[in-house]
Amino acid sequence: MKDYFIKKGYEVNPVNITNDKVSDVNYWNERRNLAAEVYQFPVYEFLSDYIKENNINRVMDIGCGVGRKLVHIHKQNPDTKIIGIDQDDPIEYCKSKYDFGTWYSDDFENSSLEHDLKSKLIVCSDVIEHLTDPDLLMNYVKGKLDADGTVIFSTPERDALRGIGCNYSPNIHHVREWNYDEFEKYLVSHGFEVLEHLLQYPIKMKWNKIFFNEIVKRAINFKPLKYNQVVVARLK
Repeated sequence: MKDYFIKKGYEVNPVNITNDKVSDVNYWNERRNLAAEVYQFPVYEFLSDYIKENNINRVMDIGCGVGRKLVHIHKQNPDTKIIGIDQDDPIEYCKSKYDFGTWYSDDFENSSLEHDLKSKLIVCSDVIEHLTDPDLLMNYVKGKLDADGTVIFSTPERDALRGIGCNYSPNIHHVREWNYDEFEKYLVSHGFEVLEHLLQYPIKMKWNKIFFNEIVKRAINFKPLKYNQVVVARLK
């Protein structure tokens, strides 16, 4: 079995249960829709600043989910065109809820979307850990990225989140998780040049139950609070 640069002995979860066609129930239920506004919010704050600093007029979100964080991008950058791509259920949600953005349904592991749809800036936030074959996502991203474009990836940093000795993900929705060095090596192996690689807080810093679980409880137990890794990269 291919290890995708993850340490020897790591145990993968066998099935991508977030896939519409695999899940017994809709993955995007009401609870998860609400959480979608909170988790990875710092990634989209970072994205918003990047758009402003580089005068980006179009951004593509590969794995946009129900688009709750893209509302923030639209408010902060109203002149930037937003393209969201995901599975059928979340895309139908986006089409029904938002008056901004262009929304496309696609399967990253078996694409049927037109080949000429590209963007100079792509964000792919906490998608890769859900996929059975992440190589297919890498190829997908490269196929949608302009030659001189930039992509922003995010994914949990396994060692910070789980501890250095962890060899599996207790989150059944994650097929596998990378640590900092593994993820960078994996991206480089696919022809990316890493421009920036940092760790962020995993959630929007606002008092609620999620904040208590992800920040307060971890702080009480002396666990790292920044466990989401963000990588800015471009093709070599």
